[in-house]
Amino acid sequence: AVVSTQSTGGQLHVFFSQRVTEEGRSYPSTANGFYGFLFGLAGVWGPIMSSLYINPWGVSPVEVSNSSTVGSSYIFMDERVLARVSHNWLLIAIVMVVLFLPGFFVIAKTGNDGELDSLLEKKDVRREASSVKEIVMTEQSIFSMTGFALFLTTIGIGTSSMCAFDLFKDFGLKVIDDDSFLNVAGMLIPIVGAVGRIMWGTLGDKMSMRTLFVSGNLLTVILQALMYPCRNNKYSYVIVTAVLSVMPGMMTLLPPSVKKFMGTNNIALKYGVILTGEVVGCMYYLIFTSFLWKQVGDLALVLLMGIPAILAIAPTLIYIKDNQTDLVGALNAD
Repeated sequence: AVVSTQSTGGQLHVFFSQRVTEEGRSYPSTANGFYGFLFGLAGVWGPIMSSLYINPWGVSPVEVSNSSTVGSSYIFMDERVLARVSHNWLLIAIVMVVLFLPGFFVIAKTGNDGELDSLLEKKDVRREASSVKEIVMTEQSIFSMTGFALFLTTIGIGTSSMCAFDLFKDFGLKVIDDDSFLNVAGMLIPIVGAVGRIMWGTLGDKMSMRTLFVSGNLLTVILQALMYPCRNNKYSYVIVTAVLSVMPGMMTLLPPSVKKFMGTNNIALKYGVILTGEVVGCMYYLIFTSFLWKQVGDLALVLLMGIPAILAIAPTLIYIKDNQTDLVGALNAD
């Protein structure tokens, strides 16, 4: 159920991100940022359902000392809570249908198929631009170094997302004995993250993409490392994690970045492949939290979570070139 739900949501995210990027020609990053804000609000669903429906009695999880993994050492034993978990999946399915279906009817069925050729004909520069078109579409393929840099950035985004929205509670439960406080914080943090997507989108239309990606990766590493010392104070811990939740908002920069740096040919395929980096980042996180947390310890864990973001910095500095403009955007601007 989890895999099918996440896969469906991921595919719809690819579709809507691509369409919003195409429609918001003047400010593509800002348009995608506002869309990402609405998509990010879905993260509030889990904590709300946990507090109001699944666990309205405020039952605290029980620590299982003989658990083989730290991440699963706090589990619910109350039968009332367990009985409502299965019902929650049906509610999730209903909410997804209600939220996603209107989008298919509202968003017009328009795309960039043939758009470049049409523009070239109108500008009467087909012959002169044909070589440029070929270079843009072939050199910036899925397997180009530009694609590799964006893929590494997406891995870091996936890892930071898991730290902000998943590790937050597992890590906090070890020293913060207040499940109600963590539930309330869990509702506020996704809202902060959703607002952060608007911020990233707005900055994406005003600043260098390379600067944004590099600074975002550096901040991700710092904030993830701060989770360890700040957890001794529950308020500072929530503040650090809330700021960290803004980092996955860099995802809103990916659709316009793919279009700008890799061309419009097969843009959905390119974006879909790069987006799988988020899955790789989540798998990286799960391997350490599920099997190696006890062996490496708390401090080493949060430091290891920053490795994907660190690895993305050098390729981004080298291969993401802000002076590059997609041909369609240039012709539209003329």
